[in-house]
This record gives sequence, structure tokens and C-alpha cells, in this order.
Amino acid sequence: MLRPVQSWRSYLRGNKAVWIAVLYAAFSCLWIFLTDKLLARFSLTPAETTSWSIIKGFVYVAITSYVIYLLVRRVQESHLGLEAAVARRTAELAASEEKLRRGEEWLRRLLASLLDVTWTSESDGRTTFISPNVESVYGFSPEEVYENGKELWLGRIHPGDRERVIDSYQALFSRGQRFDEEYRIQCKDGHWMWIHDRAVRTHQKDGMQFADGIFTDITVRKNAEAARDQSEKRYRLLFERNLAGVFRAEAGGGMLECNPALVRILGYDSPAELVGVPTSGILYDPAEEVKLLDVLAREGAINNVEILLRCKDGTSVWGLHNVCFLPPEDGGPPCIEGTVIDISQRKQTEEVLKQQLSLMQAITSTAASGLLMLDTEGRLTFMNPAAEQMFGYTMDELLGKVVHDVCHYKRLDGTPLAQSDCPIAQAYLAGKTLQALEEVHFHKNGTAIHVSVSCAPLLQEGRAVGSVLVMSDITQRRLREEQYKSLQKQFLHAQKMEAIGRLAGGVAHDFNNLVQIINGYADLIADDVDPDTSLAKRARAIKEAGSRAAQLTRQLLAFSRQDAGEPEITPVDQSVTEIVKMARSLIGADIKLTAHLGAEGTCVKIHAGQLEQLVMNLVVNARDAMPAGGAIHIETRCLQLDATACISYGGVSPGPYVLLSVSDTGCGMDAEVRSRIFEPFFTTKERGKGTGLGLSAVYGIATQNGGGVRVESQPQAVTTFCICLPVAERKVYPVIAQADATTTKGTENVLLVEDEDDLRKLISNQLGKLGYRVLEAGNGADALNLAMNTSQTIDLLISDMIMPRMGGQELADRIRTLYPKIRILQMTGYTELRPQMADDQRPGIRYLQKPFTMESLAAAVRHVLDH
Repeated sequence: MLRPVQSWRSYLRGNKAVWIAVLYAAFSCLWIFLTDKLLARFSLTPAETTSWSIIKGFVYVAITSYVIYLLVRRVQESHLGLEAAVARRTAELAASEEKLRRGEEWLRRLLASLLDVTWTSESDGRTTFISPNVESVYGFSPEEVYENGKELWLGRIHPGDRERVIDSYQALFSRGQRFDEEYRIQCKDGHWMWIHDRAVRTHQKDGMQFADGIFTDITVRKNAEAARDQSEKRYRLLFERNLAGVFRAEAGGGMLECNPALVRILGYDSPAELVGVPTSGILYDPAEEVKLLDVLAREGAINNVEILLRCKDGTSVWGLHNVCFLPPEDGGPPCIEGTVIDISQRKQTEEVLKQQLSLMQAITSTAASGLLMLDTEGRLTFMNPAAEQMFGYTMDELLGKVVHDVCHYKRLDGTPLAQSDCPIAQAYLAGKTLQALEEVHFHKNGTAIHVSVSCAPLLQEGRAVGSVLVMSDITQRRLREEQYKSLQKQFLHAQKMEAIGRLAGGVAHDFNNLVQIINGYADLIADDVDPDTSLAKRARAIKEAGSRAAQLTRQLLAFSRQDAGEPEITPVDQSVTEIVKMARSLIGADIKLTAHLGAEGTCVKIHAGQLEQLVMNLVVNARDAMPAGGAIHIETRCLQLDATACISYGGVSPGPYVLLSVSDTGCGMDAEVRSRIFEPFFTTKERGKGTGLGLSAVYGIATQNGGGVRVESQPQAVTTFCICLPVAERKVYPVIAQADATTTKGTENVLLVEDEDDLRKLISNQLGKLGYRVLEAGNGADALNLAMNTSQTIDLLISDMIMPRMGGQELADRIRTLYPKIRILQMTGYTELRPQMADDQRPGIRYLQKPFTMESLAAAVRHVLDH
């Protein structure tokens, strides 16, 4: 019940017409009722009158109330429609105003972003609108233009343009003619600018005509046009006045344009006469046109090309051409343009010079001496083939360079040579003459060249413009002279060494056998007694003395080149590093030993023991030269010796070498001592403190291995011994009877053959102690007879190589016919047989050098039997 009542109340509140009608009906009913009651007082029949009046009144009220309701409802609906229309129109107006505001904002931004300035002006010249960017273009703000626009415009136009602009502006308003002018106007900062101003008449208001326009800053364009006009003017003047011929023609067609210089070169009367002439008719050889056009189309240009041209009268002229290709423009044909320089006179001069040059080249190319032409600064301008061969440089490599700085910048000893100290440089710099001066120059590869130089100035109009140097290579002559002197010394030295060598070689075998006996019995005595007894100590002392005796023999033989040692490929730096370690224990604490090894990976062909002996002898010699202490420095490096440098090392062959140097800060040597230091038994030490064989062994080891020795020393100065050894490839040489410190015993049958009875008994005793069964023979014939008649199997033959009646080699060959599998060990005390021993490495045969120890004998025997 509550909801219908609420709905009815809501309906009534939203419908004012209903309320009005209801109120009107209630009021009418009340009024009729009261009126009828009043009239009833005067009526004869009140009841009837009242009933009728009430019915009539109610009908009237209902009809009028409905009519009123309709009228009020209609008014109410009209009011609501009017309100909706007003609200809709109001919204439309607001949207239109927003759109207009945005449009105006966009227009303002557009005008502000434009480079051009827009304006609106009246016919009297007053500006009513101008875009804000006018200040950035013209310098004046819009407010300044609004206040005084006519003066800021007409008053600032260039006097040369003002009248024309004013006339055109007046025609804009009087005849409606379009305003379009380019003129100069002065900006606020005083500089002049070009503008392009356009305007049209647009509307009229209050009797006043208006025009809208726009102007653009065209100063840059106008300046560019002025520069272009100026450039065209200069080009035209250059074109007309150029001494070189300038032309423009169709590619493969006729001449389009040419300057007077080209007309003069080709012998025509005027440019008009040459225009239209085919380019093929101008070329002396018309067939060249196709080739030239092909190059131009492919590369775009040809530069400095010499072409023979045909003149009007049929004669020819040489022209130097620079031509470029122009692609077709606006549908036209492709063109070519370029320049032509008359070089006919130059060509004639060149031909004459070519003949003279040909003659000079024939002379210089066949000359045996080197010819060099220098300018006044000593820079090379020419050199002949003989000079190129002499110095190893081509003329292109030295052209324009100071010859002194390339070929004569140092002395023979390597010290710098300044131009101020060079007599040759002083001669050509001063324009003086020099005759047959002998100097040292340097080849491209660094080799020194002895030359004989003559110098003469080149004169032009009495003034020196350069010099000519004539050089002859006298290196071979100087080398022969040095070699002759060296050979004289070597010959005298060789005579000494030959005598010593014969003496040493003659006693080596017997001496080694004696040493072998001494050392062998010393070993047996030491083995048979208690090692702590005095007898054992004496035996060891005997053996030590025998070893020193053997070492003395090896040094003497090394000096006389009788003992070359087993050939080995020895890495220098690796070996010297180990030697330096041993040498440190040999010198005193007051001597500093340093080493700088710079030949890493480089090898020489020398026995490692000989290299050790060489270095140790030099270190000991250096130590003895510094009794009060000092420093020893060992250095290795690789170097390339040329023919001149080889002389200082005793005449070795040119090539790659390893330089081993040992320097000390001792007392030094004078010239007399230096000349004798390599002589055997020569020593400056006190008696009993030196044998005089140390340095002679160094000399012998170096020379017998293909090297040489050079000494640098002065009294009370550093002494340096330089040993050069030839670089060797890495190869493995067979090792002869390598000894092993481990004593190995055996039980095999051994046939021992030795002509020295004491030595044979010693070796037999040693083999017996090792467990071998030994058969002895005094020579090869007895040994062969014993081998044929014995019932035992012979496993090993040990024999001396040199024996009476039958030598070791013959015995080995013949005994193998009886025992094909027999093993052979041959002994020798002769060092000259070592090369033969190294080459003869047949299976089952090994060699043992005397003197040897019992351990070496045991190791060699065991090695031969087991391999």
C-alpha cells in the first residue's frame, strides 16, 4: 500500500498541471456549494435546487478543470521544450567557441613557425595585422609595426627600389593588381635585407580597402645570385683570356663553344668559324675519337693526355688535353668540355733532350765506375747502374735523399761520421774538386765498401748547382791487401803450429797409452784397498795427475788442430748458461760475473766439452788478470760477417755467426803481448802458475771449428776476447763410445788385442774384475790365429786400431768371417783417426778413446754387447 502512495505522490510532484487542476476543481466545488447554500435561502424548493446546482456545477467544474489541465500541460511542455532548445543552443555555441579558439591558437602557432611574415594593411599603408615572427626576420616587434607601420615599411625601403614598390602598392588598391615585388629594406640593426613581398586586395570595411600579404627573406638567395653572376663574369673573362684552349662539344658531334686561344692554336679566324666543326675532323687521327669517348664514358675524365690535332691548313700540332664528360641534361645529347695546351715546342725540345739523354744513358750505363749527381745540399738527382750495383740501392730509393746520410753516415769502426767531418761532403757542399780519395761507404745490407771517390762541381752560368761523384769499388783490392798481410802472419804462425802439431801428434799415442796405464793401475789399487787408507789416497792422487796429463795433451792437440773432438750441434745459450753456473764456483767472491745471452735457439757445430773448455779457459784467464777483484761479463749474440769484418777474425768466410765474448776489467795488454798470447807455452804469469796453453787451446778450438778469435785490449783497460763460431743447422752426429758412470759386469768371452804388454795386462785385469773371460793377443795376426784355433765362442773383440802386422780395422773385417755375430770395440790414442771413427758406425762396432777410465771401459763393453 505504501509503494502505490509513494508513486502517486512522486507523480503529483512532477506534474504541476495536475495540482493546478485539482486545486481549481476543489475551489470551484467549494464556491458552488457555498453559493447554492446561499441561494437556497431564497428558493421555494431548496432541496431540488441544491441537487441540481451541485450536479450542474460538478459537470462544469469537471469540464473546465480538464480544459485548464490541457492548457497548463501544453504550456508546461512548451516551457520544457524551450529550455531544452536553449540548453542545446548554448552547448552548440560553447563548442563553436572552443573550436574557434583552437583554430585561432593553431593559426597563431602556424604563423609563429613560418619563416615568412604575413600582414594585413589598409590602403593608406597602416598595418592592422602582422605575424609575431616579424621581429626575428625584420628586427621590429609587432607592436612597433602597429604603432608606426608606414614609416617602418616605406621609410626603410632602399632608395633604388622605393618608387617602384610604391607604384606597385598603389596599383594593388586602385586597380586590384597583384602586388609582387623583390626589394631591399633596412632592418632595425641597420643591415640591408632582400625580401620578396606578395599581396592581394581582399575586402572592404567602413569604406576602407584592405590587402593581405606575405613577405619572405631572400637575402641568401640574392647573395648567391650575385655571387653566381660574378662567377659567371669571371668565368667568361677566364674563358676569353685564357692562354689555353677551352672548348665544349657534343660527344661524337660538333664543336659547341670555344675560346680565342683554341682558335689561335688550330689556325682558324674566329670562334664562329670553329663552332660546328666535328671533333673527329680536329683530331689528326679520327679513329682516336672512339677510344677517347670510351675512356670518358667509363672513367668520366682524361687528364694530361697528349693528342695530335689537325690545324685548319692541314698541319699538325700537339695538344695536352684535360677533358671531362658531361651527362645529357634536359633530354639533350651528352657533351664533353676541357682544355688544350699547345705543347708542340715542348715536344720538339723533348725529342732533342731524348736524343741527348739516350747518349748520356749509353755512356753512364756502360761506365764501370759509379756516377752520382747531387744537388747543392748533397741530395741525389741521378745514379748510374754501376752505382746501383755498388750500393745495392735503386735510383728511385735514393732519389732526393742526402747520400751521406744513407751511405756514409759512419766510420768503419761504427762511430758516427758527421757531414762536417766528411771530406767528400765538404767538397760537394763547397763546390770544390776532390781527387781519388779512399773512403769507406756502406751497402744497403750494411756491408762496408771501400771506394775511391773523385768529386767535381756542376756549374750553371758560373754558379755551382750540384756536383758529380765518380766512385770505384776498391773493396776487393783492399781485401786482397789485407788478406796478403793476414796470410803472411798466418803462414808464419802455421809454420810454428805445424812443428808443434807434428810433435804433439807423434807423442799422442804413446803418451795416451802411458796415461792409460797410470790411470788404470791407480784405479785397480784404489779398488783393492780400503778407500780411507793412505794407499788409496795416493792412488787417487796418481789418477788425478794422470788426468791432468791427459788434459794437457788434449789442449796441446787442440791448439795444433790435431784434436777436433766429436762433432755435435750445440745450442750456444743453453750450454753457456750451464758453463756460467760452473764458472761462478771457479772465481773468487771479489769478482762479479754477469752474462747477457742473446743467441737463443741458435746452434753451432762444436763439441760441448770443447765449448766448455773454451769458455772456462777465458774465464780463468780473466780471473788471473784481476788479482784485486773486478768484473767478468759473458755475452752471446748473432751477427753477419762481411768480407771486411772477416779479416779481423783471421780470415773466416763471410756468413752468419754466433759471437761469444768474454770481457774483464783487469790490467789489459799492450800490443806486444797481444801479438803472442795464442802461442803455446807463452805466459806472463810467474813460473809454476801457468802452462801457457789456455789461450792457445782457445785459439785452436775456435779455428778448428770454423771460427775465429779477435782481441780488444789496451793497458789498464777492459780486455775483450771475441770468438765467432759459424751458425749450424740442427743435426744429430753419432756419439763415439759414450761412457756411463755405472759399472756393469758380465760373463761373456772377450778377445783382447793390444801391442803394449803393460796396457794389455791392465785392461785384461780390469775385464777380469768385471767378470769377463779374457783371451789375450799382442797383435792382429796372433789374435786371428787364436780365434781360429780356440774352442770357445768369442762374444766380443777389443783391439787397438794401430798395431804391427795387422791393424784393428783389418782384424775386425777378417774375424767377422769366423764369427758373423761378434761384437767389436776398438781403442785408439790417435786423435787424427776420430773423423774415420765417426763415419764408420757399422752395426756391432764401437770406439773408445784413450785414455779411459775403468768405468768408461765397463760401460762401453756392456753397451756393445747389449746392442
